[in-house]
Amino acid sequence: MCKRNMYFLKWLASFLIIISFKPVKNSDFISLISIRNDNFCITNSSSAMIYKRNNNLQEKETTFLPRIGYFCDFENSENGNCIDSFKVHPWNLVNYLNYESTFLLDLRWERLPVKKLPFKDDNYLSFLTLVKLGGLRDFKVPISLKGEEIHLLLCDKEKVEEANCYWFILQGWSRKYTAMRKCKVGGILPWDHYPKRDDCAKRKVEKVHSEKFPLYSSKEKWSHIMIEKKANTISLKLYNERKEEDIIDFTEKDAKMFELNYILGHRKDEEVLCKVHENNYMRSTTVSEFTLNRAFTGSGIESCISFILNTCSYCSTTVIFLNEGKTKVILEQNFPPTNGIWEHHKSVTNISSSIFFWVKLKTMLTEGSSSTGSEFWSFDNFRACHNEEYRITQSSDGISECQLLEDNKKVEKVETIDSVTDDIICSSPDAIGSSCISCDLLQERINNKKCEKLQICEEKNGDTQCFCSSGYMGSQCNEVCPKGTYGYFCQKQCAFCDPVGQCDAINGNCECHNLFEGPTCQVPKKGQYLEIAPKVVDQKADSCEIQWDSENYIGKPKPKYYLVQYSNARSSWWNDYGEVENLEKNGNVVVGNFRSNKQYAIRVLLSDEKDEIKKLQYTNLPAAMCMTTCNDP
Repeated sequence: MCKRNMYFLKWLASFLIIISFKPVKNSDFISLISIRNDNFCITNSSSAMIYKRNNNLQEKETTFLPRIGYFCDFENSENGNCIDSFKVHPWNLVNYLNYESTFLLDLRWERLPVKKLPFKDDNYLSFLTLVKLGGLRDFKVPISLKGEEIHLLLCDKEKVEEANCYWFILQGWSRKYTAMRKCKVGGILPWDHYPKRDDCAKRKVEKVHSEKFPLYSSKEKWSHIMIEKKANTISLKLYNERKEEDIIDFTEKDAKMFELNYILGHRKDEEVLCKVHENNYMRSTTVSEFTLNRAFTGSGIESCISFILNTCSYCSTTVIFLNEGKTKVILEQNFPPTNGIWEHHKSVTNISSSIFFWVKLKTMLTEGSSSTGSEFWSFDNFRACHNEEYRITQSSDGISECQLLEDNKKVEKVETIDSVTDDIICSSPDAIGSSCISCDLLQERINNKKCEKLQICEEKNGDTQCFCSSGYMGSQCNEVCPKGTYGYFCQKQCAFCDPVGQCDAINGNCECHNLFEGPTCQVPKKGQYLEIAPKVVDQKADSCEIQWDSENYIGKPKPKYYLVQYSNARSSWWNDYGEVENLEKNGNVVVGNFRSNKQYAIRVLLSDEKDEIKKLQYTNLPAAMCMTTCNDP
């Protein structure tokens, strides 16, 4: 049996191939963008973003793109203008310890100070005050931890040698146990490394871990733990993917429980980092409505207000945009209850940048609900925003990995690959990534208006896919596409340019052949052609069957006629096959009289005028490649 000749002629590679990448507007993405030695993490998520720099995790605050104006986070008590705009009855400025102590895994987490738990100081055991509880009867304190053996002490006094403490040890004794000790005054002496009283040395509660035990906290990533006291029970709970898992519980059976005024931190040998989720915010427990004591202006062609909201399970919130005179409602948008979890929200309306408007907040109970005395509405980070906005790292040197804190979604810098799934490619050469981030917008941060020589890495189904910005190739994305090609992966061919094959590597723009027009010279001045080459659906020793979609054409008006042409491998001359025929929606033709085991190119000419069918025959139109089979006996 003869073998098929799979040789493709070089001249056939110059035929026009048009590949369409449709952008997918992902609701939650993270990307790593690199240019030379600068690397940036960027996201559209409200989750906190962390990154690995020089092999260490970093958690510096990110900045917004585009830049934002008004911002009120209620953390700085000296910011009177901000707080006074909201501090209107019945709204009050409160602290997390007194009310809803929930995890802050959104962008507010980035500004929480990082504390290093101590081990020794001048050979004395050292303890760091993490939280001052102020004698609260019940409390919930959310903490993020990164490390392995972690010691958390709940004490009545700040100096451990003078204190009664409940001493929790996470993953101690070579990661074999998590336990709790009850230590009375004198049980913990910093100058002696072991508990001095029998009651302190004894483990009141312990949990034994297997060898393959998944660590509650590790050196590789941040974990989130809730310290909770309710009545006479103290609990440590792990928070993961918005679910709580019990780590250890202790119920005090003695008549008098230690008074708890401080939470202290300590470590054993290796570094442990800690963040306490402390914040101030505005809170109300009453159905009400009030207008903020400041006017806003639109940004461009739209106006956007953003805030982080936390409400009871039957408490809803409405944001109302009023005109400059406060006489007309421009927009009214209702937000459902958040069930005790902080959620990020936006209100957007079409108000130009030259118009002032006011914002009214209205709180209410959901339909069918009545007051129980447990209702609350809380909000934080009230700011001006943009409908399409991103956050990007301020640091750029040495970043090798980007990560979203809340779901641990991450992307790491790897070698550029030759192709990726279509849904992370933007169809516009003036934007990049699955979210089509504008190159003009990126210029604010990376000083690269045309997105030239960028490497983009994105997460896809748990894996990282990296590719170059349009017009570039190579492992460092610093090589311009070869002559005659352009676009992502240099997969598109320059269209009908003059000179032939000379077009812009990024967008394909060029000077046009006299029969074509448009920025990329794809549109014929007169006539039409198939946008995509016909598909070969069957091959025999003497024929090839092709199929095409008559609706997939370029040019105006709609074509009415077609003519099939073919060319063999040893000639660049096109031969007509049959006569000019009337065009149907889906064409299907068997092209015959071929020789066996030979390569042929087949194309279809289109026209709305029968006598103009060959007007474009001397241009490189899309063609199908067909290899006839062997004519075996």
